[in-house]
Amino acid sequence: MRHLPRVGSAGWTEREKMWQKRRVHTISFLFLALNLLLSPCTVQAQESSSWVLRPGLRIGTPERLAVGGGLLMVQSSGIDHFTSLGLFAEGGVAGARVGMGVATTSPGPSGFQLRTSIMRTWAEPWGVAPNQTFVGAEIRLTMLVTLSAGSYWRLQGNAPGDARHISLGVGLGI
Repeated sequence: MRHLPRVGSAGWTEREKMWQKRRVHTISFLFLALNLLLSPCTVQAQESSSWVLRPGLRIGTPERLAVGGGLLMVQSSGIDHFTSLGLFAEGGVAGARVGMGVATTSPGPSGFQLRTSIMRTWAEPWGVAPNQTFVGAEIRLTMLVTLSAGSYWRLQGNAPGDARHISLGVGLGI
C-alpha cells in the first residue's frame, strides 16, 4: 500500500507549509531592503542643500556583483525634483570603480545619473581581462531598478582587444 504525504488543515503538507513560510519571510525581507535602498529619494523639498548617503547593489560588467554607494549633495530644484552632485564608489567580485557626477531624482524610485569614473579589474571580470585600469563616462537610469551603460578606455594594461570596454549593468539604488 502506498503512503500519501500527511496533509495539514489548509491542504498542504508540512514541507509545503515550511516553504510557504520561507517565501513570505523572503518577500518581506526584499520589500524592507527595497524600502531602505529607495528611502533617500523621498526627501521633502528644502530651501537649503543637504548631504545624503545612498547605498546600491549592481550586477554587470566588469565587476560581476558589486556593492557601493554615493555621497550626494542634494539641492532642491522644485517641489518634486532634486539635483545632486555626488561622489560614488563600488567594489565588486572582479573590480571596483570610483567617480563623480550629477544626478537628478524625483520623489519615489526614479532618477538619472551622469558620471565619470576610473575602474580597476581583478580576478575574473566579465568582458575584459583582469589587472587593467579604465577611465570613462556612464549613464544610469532608475525606474524601480537602475539600468547602467558606460564607455571606458584603457589607461593601464595590455590585454588584446581590451582598449575599450562597454559596461552594462542592472541594480538597485545608486
